[in-house]
Amino acid sequence: MQDKLLQDLKWNQWLAGVIDGDGCFSTANRHSVAQFSITMNYLDERCLYGIKQKIGGSVKLQSGSAAVRLRLSSKVHLSQLVARVNGLSLNSIRTDQLKIVCQRLGINYCNSTSFSWQSSYASGLFDSDGTVTISVKKHRSIDNLPGLEGKIQRLKNACETQLSIKITQKFKHNIQFLCTPLDLDTGKLKIPFGAIHFDKSQNGYYSWYITSRQDMLAFCNYIRQNPSRTVKMHRLRLIPLYYELWSQKPHLAAVGSALQKRWFDFAESWFKYS
Repeated sequence: MQDKLLQDLKWNQWLAGVIDGDGCFSTANRHSVAQFSITMNYLDERCLYGIKQKIGGSVKLQSGSAAVRLRLSSKVHLSQLVARVNGLSLNSIRTDQLKIVCQRLGINYCNSTSFSWQSSYASGLFDSDGTVTISVKKHRSIDNLPGLEGKIQRLKNACETQLSIKITQKFKHNIQFLCTPLDLDTGKLKIPFGAIHFDKSQNGYYSWYITSRQDMLAFCNYIRQNPSRTVKMHRLRLIPLYYELWSQKPHLAAVGSALQKRWFDFAESWFKYS
């Protein structure tokens, strides 16, 4: 019984993170109490159907875009959804929406709990607004191929790379808490986990990011305990292999060697869902 309750709590925490990134409560509709939606890349259609099994609604491909959307508006389903995430949302925009929905449903709104890396919330936020990338800072001279094929070839021929994880939000206070120290092994507080960067492009946004091997592997350990449920999990699984191969200097490997072949296979796999 305790295990089932913990599993439900973890799933609800993850869902709250997904909603804070990709979800929306709309209260402007005159014909219903409110409407709720989550929009994701079409590659994560399976993830949306998994959410639908728990909270109801319908999933449809968005016309003219590579996105799928889950929608629900029935009072029963909205009440069940609110019961799951009430008090777990940390995004100021989403909590403002949730307060109005609670008022219309006659449900007491619960103030958000403080962030903890023991929660699955960050896993959900990563699934919605996170990215895992390998930047090729230097590579051997190759044809400047466009598109996906060019990215694969540049990674195969990379001489200098930078692996990073980012979670992006419009407002700094909606990700600042991710800098909370993380040490899942001992529970002891350490230096802030990650840093915040401001990007002026696209009207400005903030990113929480990590780049060091220690932090990357710590995040992977967190995800093992609080699983990602989107295709982004594919790259997270490849991170330990990246460090194993890169430490052997594959850019110096002999042509046709086992190390070069493994690195080329890794590069192909890295872009599997691109």
